[in-house]
Amino acid sequence: MEDAPAPPLLRLPPELRNAIYSYVLVDPPEVLVTNHWRPPALLSMSKQVRREALKIYFAENIFRIDMYALIPGPLRETGYMSALARWFRAMSTPGRDALKTVHIDDIFYRTQDEAKEALLYYTKGLAEAGCGVADGVLFVEARISDFEVSVDKPFWTNNPTSDFARVKQQHVQGMKKS
Repeated sequence: MEDAPAPPLLRLPPELRNAIYSYVLVDPPEVLVTNHWRPPALLSMSKQVRREALKIYFAENIFRIDMYALIPGPLRETGYMSALARWFRAMSTPGRDALKTVHIDDIFYRTQDEAKEALLYYTKGLAEAGCGVADGVLFVEARISDFEVSVDKPFWTNNPTSDFARVKQQHVQGMKKS
């Protein structure tokens, strides 16, 4: 019995396949994760394509988890950690290992201290659920507001070797850029 010929994609050189995977799978500026999120269909094409493309998809994208949209209404009060762990488990261990940046966007954290506490909560909870991630992958956003206008957006990271606060200035409409 003869082996079936490789699909045309797999006959291309690896460098070209990787360029195609990046073009198809990297979604600037970020991949929004809600309860409707599914991995791209390309990752289901074949074992070889999955093995080659998985790292590119998870390493080169920034994932923003919208906690409010990730959980159906009735579970919002109690289901945050289980929904987050379910998403991390769904991507497989190689996918989790390849992750570089995951922003957890939760409407409840208004101060830097609350964001730090949330980061510790999520980091510890994911580790306890058996789906921990590498240091420096998770970020929790604190929304510092003055009269409902956000000026600063500190991000807190679980990387113990970096500066704890990573501040990104967001200019308010009408303000001069420095």
